[in-house]
Amino acid sequence: MSVGAMALAAGVAALTVLLVGGPLGGLAALRRLKGEIINPDLPERYRGKAGTPTMGGLLILAGFCVGALVAGGWRIGGVLVVTLAFGAIGLLDDMLAQLRGRSLGLKARQKLALQVAAAVIYTKWVMSAEHTLTVGWPGVHMWELGWLYLLFGTLFMVTMSNATNLADGMDGLAAGLTLLGAAALAIVGSVVAGVTPAAKEAPVAAMALAGACAGFLGFNRSPALVFMGDTGSLALGACLAAVSMLTGTELPLLVIGAVFLAELLSVVIQVISFKTTGRRMFRMSPLHHHFDRCGWPERKVVTAFWIAGGVAAALGLLLIPRP
Repeated sequence: MSVGAMALAAGVAALTVLLVGGPLGGLAALRRLKGEIINPDLPERYRGKAGTPTMGGLLILAGFCVGALVAGGWRIGGVLVVTLAFGAIGLLDDMLAQLRGRSLGLKARQKLALQVAAAVIYTKWVMSAEHTLTVGWPGVHMWELGWLYLLFGTLFMVTMSNATNLADGMDGLAAGLTLLGAAALAIVGSVVAGVTPAAKEAPVAAMALAGACAGFLGFNRSPALVFMGDTGSLALGACLAAVSMLTGTELPLLVIGAVFLAELLSVVIQVISFKTTGRRMFRMSPLHHHFDRCGWPERKVVTAFWIAGGVAAALGLLLIPRP
């Protein structure tokens, strides 16, 4: 995939988000809704964010789709469809929370069931489109999984989707991390992508996602004018997973997305520790709220996590052997 096509995807996606959110009235339309409902467990200073427009993930999805289609066409339709499917799950969750007037929408098992269903369908499509179902480190060693890839791919996509969802808790945090991760994944994917049309075009989708997140940061950086909600955060991780599954870069994504995984692991460790010992390992989870409770200003936490995300992305790039 050419550098020009990836640059076009990112540029068109970013411009679309800015246009839809600004002159075309997208942000104004979101302001008519009730806005963000703050979790009562969060520190008192978060109360000021109550009422901030949410479901801004719709802006990200609009930019992503336009950028990907303009630069890549329908050959990456599978990535588009599954990203929109996870976005729809998040949108349903956000809408139910709005209607109920509390921070909980779908029940956890309902959300998980919908995610698994979408991930299974996409994984089966990848299996039929790519034919070779291997997992490993490109250029080093790959393992053939056969039909076990259905289980792996489903678990991988659901894990990445929930990891990005957990990282969405501060102004600009998830969007900035995704921008870094998606750009790195696009570069890695363009180096190691397979021979099928979908695999060759997949890096365009990653760059479209990076561009959409860059445009969204124009509204979401501190102090945020809009939050992405689950509409955006669930879709971001699903898109990253979808691209990596097409290009055979699942394991490199685990390095590139290390900060997302740290957020997820902090929650898992917290739950296990509390249920088994009655003690909490962190002051609050996900991880960014631990530093929040330690007294770090929000902007300092976000900056530190962006730097960590940049280091992880660079490491993922450095570890990929060049052809």
